[in-house]
Amino acid sequence: MILSRLVLLAVLFYALLLVGLGSLRSELLALALPLGVYWLASLWLAPHRLKLSARRTLDVTHLTAGGTVEVQLELENQGSAIDALWLRDALPPGLEVTAGQPGRLATLRPGETLSLVYSARVARGVYAYDNVDVHVSDDFGLATSVLRLPAEGAISVLPQAVRLRGIPLRPYYTLGYHGAIPARRGGAGVAFYGVRDYQPGDALRQVNWRLGARHPDVLYSNEFQVDAAADVGLLLDARRDRYLSFGSDSLFEAAVQAAASLALSILGEGNRVGLLAFGHILSWTLPGYGKLQAERIFQALASLHLGNMQNEIPEPLVTHFFRPGSQVVAISPLTRWDVMSLLRLHARRYNVLVVSPDPASFEYQHLAPGTPRELALRIARLERQQLIRPLRRAGILTLDWDVAQPLDQAVSVLQRNAGATLPLRGGGS
Repeated sequence: MILSRLVLLAVLFYALLLVGLGSLRSELLALALPLGVYWLASLWLAPHRLKLSARRTLDVTHLTAGGTVEVQLELENQGSAIDALWLRDALPPGLEVTAGQPGRLATLRPGETLSLVYSARVARGVYAYDNVDVHVSDDFGLATSVLRLPAEGAISVLPQAVRLRGIPLRPYYTLGYHGAIPARRGGAGVAFYGVRDYQPGDALRQVNWRLGARHPDVLYSNEFQVDAAADVGLLLDARRDRYLSFGSDSLFEAAVQAAASLALSILGEGNRVGLLAFGHILSWTLPGYGKLQAERIFQALASLHLGNMQNEIPEPLVTHFFRPGSQVVAISPLTRWDVMSLLRLHARRYNVLVVSPDPASFEYQHLAPGTPRELALRIARLERQQLIRPLRRAGILTLDWDVAQPLDQAVSVLQRNAGATLPLRGGGS
């Protein structure tokens, strides 16, 4: 594609030439002569056969948020010599160059290869490279061509996750194989569950001799609580108007990291886990097991964006994907309507655990120190206590999480208070 500068020069040259010949004015012909030489030289020096191929290489295609990826772009000249070539890679939003340069100006002889290498730090997301634009021109910079070459590549940046210990999961129903969740039935286990009549085949160590001493005619056996696996549904709020952000620091990223950590930890204990995210779109990952399911959930979290398509928790979808009696873990800053939805799920015999990133504490960290900030925090916390109180009164375990505190510490506080009617805050003061 020849750009307008060369075309305008040609138009100017012919205009001066024609006017000079028509008016027989030698000064116009003399003025047109250098322009004509300049124009013809640009046409002569311009590359006559452009044939370039691009190839992109990424050192990693899957990494965690905050990691670094090295991008190498190679451009091979399969045509005529190029006097001036400008190669610049188009960076997807979210990439921050840390080393090298994504652009280069060079000459390229036939058969030569131009290499461009740079490193970039990436945030959570899915990044796709499609094409690269190459500007080719002569030494005068007049005959310029722009080529768009395919150079595809994709990077999946997964959210950071930490292993959590002692997540207080208490579903009404468990699955029929071993896990880490105390089941509501007796069997082979460690913790004492109850006493039943002795049955032939019971081991002698199961016999409750003290109780048998009070009832000489009957023998009793101890039962122990079974540790089993369960169905766990993660419910992630991705509505834009529920989350605050200050520059690159976003409360939503803390919620995504919490969902990733919960998925990793719960799957690691042998449970079946599914994910339902609502906000920009309805994104669901059907329940599954093991490392492959963790990869599916992490990929879904990597591509998740904020939006406002849903106004409240989609209860029909929750009941469709997760059967009654299973465990539902909701990650949301919460509103009054969300509290009502969670109470209705609790009434349908879902065991609900709420992990709620606290917007007030998050905003407090980004405000200027002073008395107004302290007063605003006190008012916001009083409002939040009133918001969460109905959940705790209904017996729903709720973690009011100050995201300045690591999630594993907050969960340990929640575990210690799991037996209380009103669990303490898992966040800061």
